[in-house]
Amino acid sequence: GLPVIETPVSYFNDSLVEVMKQNGRGTKGHIGFAVNDIDAAEKWFAERGLEVNEESRVLLPDGGTKLVYFKREFAGFAVHLCRE
Repeated sequence: GLPVIETPVSYFNDSLVEVMKQNGRGTKGHIGFAVNDIDAAEKWFAERGLEVNEESRVLLPDGGTKLVYFKREFAGFAVHLCRE
């Protein structure tokens, strides 16, 4: 019952589910987590041994991070953080 929003690369079911039109990162695809504070989330994960892939970082016009992937995959899925 959630609305479907189409973008050039994906279909979103509200903000809960994204279905890619084409293969993206990851052997089996990717999983994204929207967070309020990407800097704090990166620090939290780094303290637990997870590194981000700096080459994947997408910046906003204000210089803040919009999206960044981790270096490793989990069960074949690339995982990224994105700003809400």
